[in-house]
Amino acid sequence: MFSISVKALFEATCRLLKNWRTTALIATVYAALVVTIYFFVSTREATVAQLIITLVLGIAVPILFFVLQTASVNYTTETAAGLLLRKSAMDFWKLVIVSLPVIALTIVALYALGKAQAYLRIGATVAPSELTYQTQTAHSQLHWGLAGLITVRYLLLGIVVPLLLVHFWIAASSQGLRSLLTWRSLVARLREFAVKAFAPESFLIYATGFLIFAVIPYLTLFKTIPNKRAWVEVSLLAFRLLVSATLILLGWLTTVGALSISAATPAESHHAGEL
Repeated sequence: MFSISVKALFEATCRLLKNWRTTALIATVYAALVVTIYFFVSTREATVAQLIITLVLGIAVPILFFVLQTASVNYTTETAAGLLLRKSAMDFWKLVIVSLPVIALTIVALYALGKAQAYLRIGATVAPSELTYQTQTAHSQLHWGLAGLITVRYLLLGIVVPLLLVHFWIAASSQGLRSLLTWRSLVARLREFAVKAFAPESFLIYATGFLIFAVIPYLTLFKTIPNKRAWVEVSLLAFRLLVSATLILLGWLTTVGALSISAATPAESHHAGEL
């Protein structure tokens, strides 16, 4: 299990760094996505032109995001940068379609968790002077319940949903939508995706990548170094932003590429055994 995960991560990293044209292409799409998000957030809706710009940017953000994800899934198999860009531009809509049910279910789950958390917060409002042994025990249980709901929310958004989405993206990009939308095998396909997403190899790859594209960038960005000189402070902030953005991109590309390699390896081995 460990050797398979390490091998997939190493192979994905080598393929990413070996083909600098592909890396530069993906980095360009990533930079365009970041710039588009910035202008979408910073543009004020005061005039008709600004409203139109905001609308265009709002449409461009998800398109660039899914183009980037399509490239992330396929760079391990498509070595030519031009062909990768063409495939990403033509197939990103497949990733949009398979993502919509997962996003909808995630919103429903978050809504249910929010309702449960609001109910627990109402029950937890007990004045300290009114606490007895029994009410103190119930109060402690309510706090544990709130902590449990918050933990479930973070696990859902940080692990469960991303892993499921990545495996849906891999299948949609490699197999097409027809095999995914076959109603006869819908339950079996969902079970297959869940097994692949939370297999030990897949989880280990994602956990390793999570340190690179989430934990280290967070610490780099928010671990400030006090300095009395303004220009040094601004320079350090710009450097931390650049390092964080680079780690997020490289960590995510390596993680998704390794998951693609890991997902394709069993199928290729099985096919070779049949031959």
